[in-house]
Amino acid sequence: MSAMVDDRVRVYAQPPLRQVAGDHGVALTEIAYVGDDLNDLPALLLAGLPIAVADAVLEVKAASAYITTAAGGAGALREVVELILRGQGRWEEAVTVYFSHLRGAKAGQ
Repeated sequence: MSAMVDDRVRVYAQPPLRQVAGDHGVALTEIAYVGDDLNDLPALLLAGLPIAVADAVLEVKAASAYITTAAGGAGALREVVELILRGQGRWEEAVTVYFSHLRGAKAGQ
């Protein structure tokens, strides 16, 4: 990405992500952002964990720290959630909670 385009991207589209971070009291470095197209570049450049889906445009892939194996709309977000939860050591807990909710819903039928 050229410096001119990079500067324009940073100036025009980062405020919304900054606003979300501020509203929720999280640092930008704590945010994972998943994108697939050019309009996602500003947030990807700002997020602590920039992620591209498998079918993202080349510029988004180049700006990302991780590229999913799944395409957008075909399991990419689920892949990212598992990646993050496993990285935090919370995957097994999340699966256990998920299945306990399913059992509870089934019992209440």
